[in-house]
Amino acid sequence: MNNYLRIAAAATALSLSLTLTACSMSAPDLKSSLARSVVAGVPRATGALIGLNYDGSPERRGVGTKVYIDSEAGGDVAVAVDSALKTLWERFPVEPVSIDVSVVTGPMPVNAKYAASDGERLRGAAVDLGLDLADVDLRTVIVGQKELEQRYGPWKKPE
Repeated sequence: MNNYLRIAAAATALSLSLTLTACSMSAPDLKSSLARSVVAGVPRATGALIGLNYDGSPERRGVGTKVYIDSEAGGDVAVAVDSALKTLWERFPVEPVSIDVSVVTGPMPVNAKYAASDGERLRGAAVDLGLDLADVDLRTVIVGQKELEQRYGPWKKPE
């Protein structure tokens, strides 16, 4: 690794550390707390993983989740997407620029990874929710700040 990459990596790590310190949570604690919130906020959720895109710069405050739902117990993909978006909008400690959601039907495996390659196709959920993503047939829905505000109201710092 060259010096430039080392400096960039160190600066990113320091920025994340300082920003999370301001929120009084470490990255693992924040991920764990948000995952618990997503599981509690998404009907039929069996587990959740959290990904942070949060280096302290205003344009890079994103958060995402891969949420696992029990489809046999009536888990609905569109409801899971909407509930996860709302939960993260309300629980993320700084106003996110974007939130991304992937949904997997079934129990969360012990060795689950955040990578979205095993998620459901979400075009139908995007259409059902009226998201401006109807032409996208991806396994991850990414919703920007403006649309999040329109759907869930102005962001408020969680207590």
